[in-house]
Amino acid sequence: MVNVQHWMHHVRLAGLIALIWSLAAPASAIEPRKDEKDRLKACEKSLCTLIVAKKPVKGDLQCPLSKAWSKKTMKEGSGSKLRWGFGAAKCEVDLKVPRETIVGALSAAEIKVTLPPHTVDCEVERENSVDKAQITLAPIIELKDGKAKKIWVNVTDIKAPGVIKGVVWSAAQLEDSVGLFHRRMIKAVNKFIREECPKVVAGG
Repeated sequence: MVNVQHWMHHVRLAGLIALIWSLAAPASAIEPRKDEKDRLKACEKSLCTLIVAKKPVKGDLQCPLSKAWSKKTMKEGSGSKLRWGFGAAKCEVDLKVPRETIVGALSAAEIKVTLPPHTVDCEVERENSVDKAQITLAPIIELKDGKAKKIWVNVTDIKAPGVIKGVVWSAAQLEDSVGLFHRRMIKAVNKFIREECPKVVAGG
């Protein structure tokens, strides 16, 4: 979604996280956290270790994540069917997913999994201010033989100024109803699981 999409893009289940964070180039009044890259790298390593080894199964995968995007990146990522009329943006989330959910999803012949609800806290730059937005989502992913087949962002609530809320809802509905970013999301998830994670675990 308008970069909640890229945001969802990188809440990878066993890939959903990689998606939400794939863009870069922060700028303007909104600055990235100094430890943004370190947080992402640490989470990627923890997730990939779990995906490759499929253990431990107990406990939760926990990652505090943060990502900032420039105005240009937000506009380019929104696509032709959506209009991003704001500036830079930054979002943060405390990712917490039971390890057994991830391992079970990757081990099953066919399964549909709903991730626990997460609240994403965002800042959106406007002409004379920086507005807050809270987006609650519980992504759904359908897998077959360890590969993602379908993904729903599944936004359940948005607390934000009206114009921002409208754009985010529109993006969420477009994604989940007509799959505006679906192919890109699926491709990124499966590439992360099958190609990138083995390299991360091997230290490549």
